[in-house]
Amino acid sequence: MLLILILGAELAYPRELDIRTMGARVQKIITGMVTDESGVPLPGVTVLVKGTENGTYTDFDGKFTIAADSSDVLVLSYIGYRTQEVLVGQRTDMVIGMEVGSEQLDEIVVVGYGTQKRKDVTGSIASVDTENIGLRPVTSIEQALQGAAPGLNISQRNASPGQTAAITIRGVGSLSAGYEPLWVVDGFPTDQRNAESINPSDIESVDVLKDASSTAIYGSRGANGVIIITTKRAKAGKSTLELDVSSGLASVPESFRLDVLNAKEYVQFMTESYANRGATLPSEIVNWDGVTDTDWQDLVYRTALYSKYNLSSYGGTEKSNYLFSGSYIKQDGVTIGESYEKYSGRLKAETKIGDKLTLGLNMAPNYSIEETSGREWPGGPGFPHVIAALMPPITPVRNADGSYAIGPNGMVNPLESAENFSFQIKRFRMLTNAYAIFELLDGLNLKTNIGSTLNYDNHETYDTPTGVNRDVNDFVYLNVGKFSTIGWLSETTLNYKKLLGNHSIDILAGYTAQKEKNDGVWASVNGFDILGPKIIGFGNAETLNANSVRDASSLISYLGRLNYAYDDKYLLTATFRRDGSSRFGTNSRFANFGSAAIGWRVSKEKFLENAKFLNDLKLRASYGRTGSNSIPNYIAKPSLTSIRHSFGSSQVTGVVNADPGNINLTWETSDQVDMGLDLSMFRNRLTIIGDYYRNTTSGLLLNKQIPLSSGFPSGYLTNIGRMRNWGYEFSLTADIVDNEDWKWTIGGNVTRNWNKVLDLGGADQIQKWYGVLRHVPGREFKEIYGVEVIGVAREGDGSGVAPGDLIFRDVDGDGTIGSFVTADGVPIGSPNQDWAYGITSTLRYGQFTLSTLLQGQAGAQMQDFNLNQIANGANINNVSKKFHYEGRYIDEDHPGNGHVPRAGALVTSAGGVGSVSSIAIQSTDYLRIKNISLSYDFDNELLKVYGINRLRLYGSIENLYTFTNFIGGNPDAVNGSIGPVGPSRLPGISDGREIGINVMASQPLPRIMTIGLNITF
Repeated sequence: MLLILILGAELAYPRELDIRTMGARVQKIITGMVTDESGVPLPGVTVLVKGTENGTYTDFDGKFTIAADSSDVLVLSYIGYRTQEVLVGQRTDMVIGMEVGSEQLDEIVVVGYGTQKRKDVTGSIASVDTENIGLRPVTSIEQALQGAAPGLNISQRNASPGQTAAITIRGVGSLSAGYEPLWVVDGFPTDQRNAESINPSDIESVDVLKDASSTAIYGSRGANGVIIITTKRAKAGKSTLELDVSSGLASVPESFRLDVLNAKEYVQFMTESYANRGATLPSEIVNWDGVTDTDWQDLVYRTALYSKYNLSSYGGTEKSNYLFSGSYIKQDGVTIGESYEKYSGRLKAETKIGDKLTLGLNMAPNYSIEETSGREWPGGPGFPHVIAALMPPITPVRNADGSYAIGPNGMVNPLESAENFSFQIKRFRMLTNAYAIFELLDGLNLKTNIGSTLNYDNHETYDTPTGVNRDVNDFVYLNVGKFSTIGWLSETTLNYKKLLGNHSIDILAGYTAQKEKNDGVWASVNGFDILGPKIIGFGNAETLNANSVRDASSLISYLGRLNYAYDDKYLLTATFRRDGSSRFGTNSRFANFGSAAIGWRVSKEKFLENAKFLNDLKLRASYGRTGSNSIPNYIAKPSLTSIRHSFGSSQVTGVVNADPGNINLTWETSDQVDMGLDLSMFRNRLTIIGDYYRNTTSGLLLNKQIPLSSGFPSGYLTNIGRMRNWGYEFSLTADIVDNEDWKWTIGGNVTRNWNKVLDLGGADQIQKWYGVLRHVPGREFKEIYGVEVIGVAREGDGSGVAPGDLIFRDVDGDGTIGSFVTADGVPIGSPNQDWAYGITSTLRYGQFTLSTLLQGQAGAQMQDFNLNQIANGANINNVSKKFHYEGRYIDEDHPGNGHVPRAGALVTSAGGVGSVSSIAIQSTDYLRIKNISLSYDFDNELLKVYGINRLRLYGSIENLYTFTNFIGGNPDAVNGSIGPVGPSRLPGISDGREIGINVMASQPLPRIMTIGLNITF
C-alpha cells in the first residue's frame, strides 16, 4: 500500500472547487502545467489558493486553470511529492515542477486511541490498501482483506452470502478460548459481525495491529491482534454527490464442483463395492432404468444475480464538514434457496466551535436479511449442495405421480428442501458515537467519546415437508428466536504533543468503561394443521419447547502511552493498561498489561548521508504482555442448567449442577517479542518490511477434572498450560515502471508461522472430536491422528491383506491393526498453515487501470470424513470420481495406480479402521486468482461540460480460479461438528466448527463477474 500511496497510483479527479472572487480584489485567470522531477506532466495534482476554498486539479496533461490575485499563493499537493507554495505575482502562465517528497514516512497510521506518522511507528502495523475495494463484488470488509497483509489469515469457510470468515493474526493463540482479533470501528471496540455490517465502500483505511507494542493499549483484548477500521470523512470544499452502481452474475463452474460419478459409473462402482463385500446389491441399483442420469449439482447450483448501489454526499468548510452515505447490496446465493440483502447507512459530521472545541458524530445503521435452505435428514446435514454431491444419479428428480423423489436412507430431495424449508436471519446493527475534543493548552487536548451499539437478531426456521418426504419429517415445524445486545462505551483521554528542540513527546492517558447486555428468547413447535401462518400458538402445544437467556459483561480500564523521539532518529514507545473484567473470578478480575518498544532510524545517521539511494531504514524491537477476555460471561461463577425428566407419563423440568465456577479464573496472557525492519529505497520506489515474532500464551483456559461425587462430571475451568507461535513476515512493494504513459506497481506479502503446545498442566494430551484431534506437549496445536495407510495390497505381496484392500502401518508390531485410538493411531496431519501469502499488481496505461490480487496458503491438512465415511463407497451415496473411482484397483489385470483401493475397501480393510486414516488426509494448499479489476476514467475536461467531476467505468471478476489438488469445493472450508468428548472451544464463543475436520462436501466459492459505473458530481 505504501508505495502505491507514495506514487499516486490512482489518478483521481474529484470535484472542481469553487472559483470565487474575494471581496473587491481583482482576480485574473492563471493557467499552468505541473510536472514531476523529470518534466513529465502530473495529472491529479491539487492546486489551491491558500486560505480559501478556491481550487482545482490538474488534468491528464498536467494542466490547470484557476482564478487568483497577484498577491495570492498557490498551494500544490500530490501524494508522493512535497507540498509546494508558489506566489502568483505578475504571471498568468506558469510551469511548476514537483519534487519527490517523504510522504511515505509522513503517512498517517491509525493506532489505538490516536494516530502516528509511519516514520515514528515502533510496532508491527500493516496498513491495507483500500483504494480498489469499491470496485470488487464483496459484501463485507473481511472478504476484501484476504491476502492483503502479512500475518493476517482469513479463511472464507462458507460460500453462502452473508457468512463470516475465520480470522486469525499470527496464528491461533488459544486452545479453548477465542482467538479472533478485536475489531475497532471509528474508535469503537466491537466484534466481527458489527465490523462485517459496514459497507466496504465507506472504508477509508484499515490498519492491522500485530505485536504487543501496538496492541497493549487494548490490554485484555489485544492478545489476538487488533483490526482498526476508519470510515471515510468529508473534507473542506463544495458539496459533492457520488453514485456507484454495479451489477453482475455469480456462478459455480463445473471445475469448482466436487466431481462425482454419473449414472453408468455409479452403477458399475456400486456393483463392484457390494460384490467385494459379499453384500446384496440394493434394489434401486438393480432396477435402474438405464436412462435416468440426474446431475444433482447442476440442479442445485444456479447463476445468481449480484447488485450494489452506493450513494454518498459530502462537503463542508474548514470549520464544519459532513458525509452521508447509503447503500444497498443484494447477492443471491449460487445454491438454490440462498440470498443476502444488506441496507447500510452512515452519517459522519464534525464541527469546530471557536478555536478550542471540536464536536463530532458518527452513526452507522445496518439491516440485513440472510436466507438459507437445508433440512436435516437421518444420514446427515441436508444443505442442498451437500445432498447434491451425495444423491445417487440414478434417482430421478420426481416420481411418476409428480411428487419429489426421495433418496436412499431417507435422503431429502434438495429441490423439495429448497422449496419448502427456509431459515431466515434478520439482523439490525447500529453503531453510534459522539465525541468532543477541547484544547486545554497548546498541544494538550481532552477528548471525551460516548458510544453505543444496538444489535437485534430475529431467527426463523419454517418447514412444510410435502409428498414422500413426510416419512422423514412428518410435520410442519416452526422455530423463532429473538436476540438483542445493547452496549455503551465511555472514554476520556488526555493527549499531550510537544516538540522541544530535538525532542518530540506524545503522551496519552485515559479511562474507559464499556458494558454489554444480552437478551434472547426462542421457541419451537410442531404439528400445524394450517399452513402459512408462522405463529407459535398455532402449533401443537404438546410439542412446544421454549427457552431464554440473559447475561451481561462490563470492562473498565486505565491506560497510558508515551511516544518519544530524539532528533527524529531514536524512538521509544511505552504502553500501560490496567483492565478489570466481570467475566473473571472475584479474586482475579484486574490485571496489568504493557509493552515497550524502541526504534532506530539508521538512515538518518551521518554515516549513511551519502547513500542517496536510501530513503529510509528503520530497525524496530518490542516486548510486551497482552491478554484475552474472550470467554463466555459468568463462566467463573457456579451455575445450574435445566434438564427435562419423566415421572411416569409426565414431563417435568428441573435444574442440575452445571459448573462449579472458579473465583481464581483469570486471563490468558500473551508475552510477545517482535523485531522488525522498514526499508525504503530508490526515491521510495521499493519498500520492504520484515518482522520476526514470538508469542507465548500462558494460563490457557482448560478443564480440570474433579471427583464425580462432586456433582460436576465435566470438572471446572482453570488456567493451566502454555503454547507458542513464532514466525517471519515479509512484505514488498515496488514501482517497476513509472513514466508518462505507463505505471506498474507490484506488491506481495508472505508469512511463515510455526506453533507448539508447551504444557497442558501435567496432562500428556487432550483429545478432541472423538480423539481425532489432539493437543500434545511438544507438538503442534490440534494435530490430526489416525491410522497410516502405506499402500494397496496385491496378490503375492506378502502383506496378508486381501488384494485391493488398504495396507496399514502396524505401529506397535502386535500383528493386528487397531483403530486410531489405539497405539496404531499416529499423527497424520496438521491443520496449521505453514505459509500464507498474497500478490498484487496494478498496471496503468493512460486512463486504464488493471489490478490483480492473488492469494494462497500452504502446509495445512484436514481429515475429510466426507470422503472416507459419508461417501465412502460402501454405502449407497455417490462418491468422488478422483478419490474413489479413477485409478482404483479392480483386479490383478486392472490394478490401478497403486494408491486407490478397490470399491468398498474402506469397510473391508482391517475391519474398517480406514474410516479414520491417512487415506482421506487432504492438503489444503491453494493459489487463488482472487480478483481482477479493470477500470477506465473518462476525460475530465469533457465531463465538466455536463457538471461531472469524475466518471469511471469498471469491471471485476472475483474468485476467477483456484489452483489446488483439494478434492471438493473450497480448501478453506471447515465444517466439522462437535464430538462427544467435548468441544475444542468454550461454548458461546465459536460456531462449533473444528479446524482440521470436514464432514460434508464444501460449497465452492462462486465466481462473480460484475460491471459498474462510478460518477461524481
